[in-house]
Amino acid sequence: MGEPARLLRHRHHQERGTVTGTSWLAALDAGDLADFAGEMREALNTSVARRDAGPVETCLREWRVTGEALSDPAARAVLTGEVPRP
Repeated sequence: MGEPARLLRHRHHQERGTVTGTSWLAALDAGDLADFAGEMREALNTSVARRDAGPVETCLREWRVTGEALSDPAARAVLTGEVPRP
């Protein structure tokens, strides 16, 4: 098993429930997905270098919150500036 996967598995068993499903990814557009992939790559590299899954967990948590917010049409309109003017 690769080092990042081992770190995540170990940390997940320590703090069960910190990593959830990925349905929130569906709310991200192509640009957001590219940003997520880049940030996740950096977080993985940092996690491996430090032997600590914290950076990956933080990245996932922050992007999960973003994806969940964007899945709500009203919140998405506000966050993306697409709120119709009265």
